[in-house]
Amino acid sequence: MKSFRDEAVESVTRARAEFNSGESHRLRYAALELRFAIETLVYDRAHSYGDDFPEAERLAWQPQQVLRALVLLDPMTSEDFSICIEHESLPEGGINLGKAKSLTMRHVNTHYHRLGNFLHSETLKQRTQDSEERSAQVRSRIEGTLEFLEERLDAQIINMIAGSAVDFPCERPGCGNTVRRFVPESAEEVWAECVVCNARYRILLREREFEVRREGVRIDCPNPQCGREEFVWPEKVEIGNLWTCTHCNEEVKFFHVIARPKGPLANTDTFSLGFDELKPETANNSKAVQTEMK
Repeated sequence: MKSFRDEAVESVTRARAEFNSGESHRLRYAALELRFAIETLVYDRAHSYGDDFPEAERLAWQPQQVLRALVLLDPMTSEDFSICIEHESLPEGGINLGKAKSLTMRHVNTHYHRLGNFLHSETLKQRTQDSEERSAQVRSRIEGTLEFLEERLDAQIINMIAGSAVDFPCERPGCGNTVRRFVPESAEEVWAECVVCNARYRILLREREFEVRREGVRIDCPNPQCGREEFVWPEKVEIGNLWTCTHCNEEVKFFHVIARPKGPLANTDTFSLGFDELKPETANNSKAVQTEMK
């Protein structure tokens, strides 16, 4: 079976042939082949992570969706870099092994989406433009994408993965996903995000162990008969949002100010909580997960 990268090479080769034909109507076929090449290059990068790539994203076909999952898994996947070996026995400057060229979300927006415009019939406004000028614009953009992809396919370093992977269960109720993140060996703190529910976590690294802290706040229930502290996910903490205390089942509404269940609120079952009462999740009150790195 052909690899995704082999398919990308073939698509770029066919696109170059269509482009070099000189016939304007064949540019749309070049654009289509280039979109295939971008898709297969993204899939090739995801495939290189094997089982570490999130199961929830394996059915995705949009390159931007796959890229988002890749960046959440390993931010280095969107970085260009080079590798050099240095040793006292080697000449000054060492030996350069080559460069790795990335494919980022910005690249997808610049190339993939623009190419999609050429796969549709011209609009009424485009019909009023000079046909030769329009053809020149299309050729210029396709040529730019061809050169961009050929540069990445010619890179000496392909699909290199550095660092160790850490994983832990997402703590948001009802999610059930496993959050996984590659971290550089020298890192002391990184962020991770669940690809399913978008819950964010701070990962603190200590030698061969790591500690996980949820992004969110802890609040004290304003019900005077309760007053117990509870964790609230950040998207819930917005003015006008309602939150129900799991200890006393009272409904809390977020306002700019702190209010007791008197006066304007006396006839309701809703309490209000000021934002200045919110306490970020910290080392002292976080629910941490500690385990050994893979």
